[in-house]
Amino acid sequence: MDPILRWTHQNVNTLRRSQRTMLGCPAAGLIASGRAGVAAIGRSVPANAYGKHKIKRVDRFLGNGRGDLAVIGWL
Repeated sequence: MDPILRWTHQNVNTLRRSQRTMLGCPAAGLIASGRAGVAAIGRSVPANAYGKHKIKRVDRFLGNGRGDLAVIGWL
């Protein structure tokens, strides 16, 4: 498991497991790619899926109105 995903699973206990994973994936992708674009982040997400699906996953996460990124911005 990626160290960032492991950290989110251990330290962000207020979210469901799937939400913790989805919080850690874009962070890991952002660090790995070094770029802020959705496509670059999605392609660099540590997952066993085609790039197209990882990009879509990151885009859905960032566009999700249920999650308040300002609240979890301390991560």
